[in-house]
Amino acid sequence: MEIQKRTRIKDPKMIAKMRKPYCERCRSKAYGEPHHVYTRGSGGGDIAENLVQLCFDCHLGAHDGRVGQRELVDI
Repeated sequence: MEIQKRTRIKDPKMIAKMRKPYCERCRSKAYGEPHHVYTRGSGGGDIAENLVQLCFDCHLGAHDGRVGQRELVDI
């Protein structure tokens, strides 16, 4: 049996809409695109519920496991 990968929702306008000048986790200054809580590679779409704006340190923490996915979902 072959497992099919979910089709990812791509929406550059939603990414721009969800961009904020502050980190939604620690409230410090943030730059760049929001973080995908569920990765793009696993089919995580560009939807509001899957995007969270993070500062550099929190974004790095999300990628290296110091900031858990559950915490990001709760934001």
